[in-house]
Amino acid sequence: MTNAEVFANRVKRINKAAGSKRRVKTKSARRLGERLITPILLVVCISGGMTATWDAMERPTDTPLELAEDLTNQFLAYLTTI
Repeated sequence: MTNAEVFANRVKRINKAAGSKRRVKTKSARRLGERLITPILLVVCISGGMTATWDAMERPTDTPLELAEDLTNQFLAYLTTI
């Protein structure tokens, strides 16, 4: 085979592949775990950790939510100074 024949065969294969219709992948539907269970589990773990931290700090505020609010305000204040 000459180089011209090899090139012609390659062009023919490329055109054939370009002309064929391929199935389009569809997005899979989000599962229940992705929509509901994962965010709920995340909130439970974070709140449990926050409560444990609040208790380990010998309860510096009346509730763990107040401690979370204080920490959030400090973090936001730090971000505004950057």
